Formats: sequence, C-alpha cells, structure tokens
Amino acid sequence: LLRHRILLLTGSLLAIGVFQAGSYRVVAMDDLARYWIIADSIVNGLGYPTWEAGPGIAQAAEGGKFVDTPMFPLLIAVSFSATGHFYHCVQIRLILANIALPGLLFLGLRSAVSRDDIAVAVTLLLVLFPPFQVHLLGAAEPDAVFVLELAAVIWLLARIERCSDIRLRNQVILGVVLVIVALTRPE
Repeated sequence: LLRHRILLLTGSLLAIGVFQAGSYRVVAMDDLARYWIIADSIVNGLGYPTWEAGPGIAQAAEGGKFVDTPMFPLLIAVSFSATGHFYHCVQIRLILANIALPGLLFLGLRSAVSRDDIAVAVTLLLVLFPPFQVHLLGAAEPDAVFVLELAAVIWLLARIERCSDIRLRNQVILGVVLVIVALTRPE
C-alpha cells in the first residue's frame, strides 16, 4: 500500500509539473532579451555586459547603470550549447524548473511538517494558484528557476533541522544552493 501511495504521489506531482510546463507559452521577451545578450556575450568571449536606464525602472527609481546576476544567463548559455540557438531553447530551463517544482516543493514541505496531506495541499495551493502560475512560473525571466531554488532551500533546511547529528556536508550543500539563489535574482 505504501509503495502505491508513493507512486501515486510521485506520478501526480510529476503530471502537475508537466501540465504547468506545457502551459508555458510566453512569447514576450521582457528581460529575457537582456539575459540572452549576456549569454551570447559570455559564450563569444565579449565579457559581461552592463546596461543603463533612466528614472522610473523597477530596479531603481532614480535609474543608473546595472549588472544582471549571472546564473540565468549561464543557464541560457548551457541551453544553447545543448539544444541550439533558438527562442524555444531558452525556455528549456524554465520548462524543467516547472516540471521539478511540485515534487521538490512537496519534499521540502513534507520534511518540514512531517505530514503528506499538508505537504500535498500546500504544494497544490501554491503551484496551482493562478497569479503564481502566470506571473512567476510562466514568466520569461528567472522566476521559475528562482522558486525551484527556494524550494531546494526549504528541503535542505528541513533536512538539517531534522538530523540529530549536524553534518558539515548538508551545511555546505545548503551554502552552495544559497549562493546559487543569490546569483539568480537580485532581490
């Protein structure tokens, strides 16, 4: 019975991730164009570009010169090298993040609360919440990857908290994931 329950949970969460990823059809470039330029610049050995903007932008009210965080452009460069240099190739890391998110979020929440029913309910409420789906998981920006990394942090923190013996390995892994989070989004 337990084996069937695990298979049902795993299959359901994977299916939700696949359907969420399948609904991803953003065609607007928004900030994606900047990340694409950075990825191309890195791959072609042209350095790491900066950009300037006037007053009133989201990053800073007074405007200025900006440097984007490197993780998302690096993921785009990896996507390009693995699958080609096309718009849909840029979306691969967002699609994979959408597929993995329900399962990883469930694991983190289950580790934190020790109850499958609560972990499933919170995972479904979050992942299926329409504004979250559209504005975070469906954006042509690093948000889906960022949320996946935060889910990994929840899982790692819960594992460290539950361990009776504090292992340096778990703390180092958490530190690495936190560095990756910091390099993904500037917030």
